[in-house]
Amino acid sequence: MTNPDQPLHEHLRQHARSRPDRPALIWYGATLTWADLDRASDAFAARLQALGVQKGEPVVLFLNNCPQYLVAHYAIQKIGAIVCPCGPLNKAHELQYQLDDLKARAIIAADNLLPIVEQVRGQTALEHVLAGRY
Repeated sequence: MTNPDQPLHEHLRQHARSRPDRPALIWYGATLTWADLDRASDAFAARLQALGVQKGEPVVLFLNNCPQYLVAHYAIQKIGAIVCPCGPLNKAHELQYQLDDLKARAIIAADNLLPIVEQVRGQTALEHVLAGRY
């Protein structure tokens, strides 16, 4: 039985242990198992830590609903950073406002959204731009 008071990423770990080969998500016919999702988010968490992302630091997710979003979301939680979703339909001025408000140093963006990130990057605190491809 799961503990409702534990962090979301601990539910992921529990599922990865109890049902590792069961689908966590199916996206356009591709299946990602609970174990796959746990491993991928662990690896991405290590990457974020290597970049210097700290506990309590905001990390912006500028992605559509996709497997990469889930991997990044769990990775951010696993290191104790703060998941900050940003709507993928945002225009440059909306993204800049959110980045400024958060004082975010890191963003994970879909590769097709990188032109919007580049429009505002110089006016923000961004140091790390990571791209995901659908």
